[in-house]
Amino acid sequence: MKISVRKGEFCDRNYSSRLAQFIGKGSGALLRGNGTAIAGKDVIEALARSVYLEESAMFQLKAKQIGRPLYFTPEEVAERGTVALQTPHMLRAWEHYCRRLPHERSGNRNI
Repeated sequence: MKISVRKGEFCDRNYSSRLAQFIGKGSGALLRGNGTAIAGKDVIEALARSVYLEESAMFQLKAKQIGRPLYFTPEEVAERGTVALQTPHMLRAWEHYCRRLPHERSGNRNI
């Protein structure tokens, strides 16, 4: 994975390299004090993964507030992840978030 480095964006090239190695073939990382770094095969997949991560964290927090959450099994996680990342679902999510942008700022939706 290639991560662009601009002065001040990350501490140094070593940090960027370590982040890329940490993510590896995964989909992202939680960065202490800096949010997340999400990867995808393209912008559409990265957007969907970032939205799904935020929504999942919110649902997990709410579930813990009302009791003991029932977690998905690893098999269920794999199945749901496969379905969620299929092209039709990704494109539907992409179009949904593009429609939420102000018209003049929407830019190219066909990335």
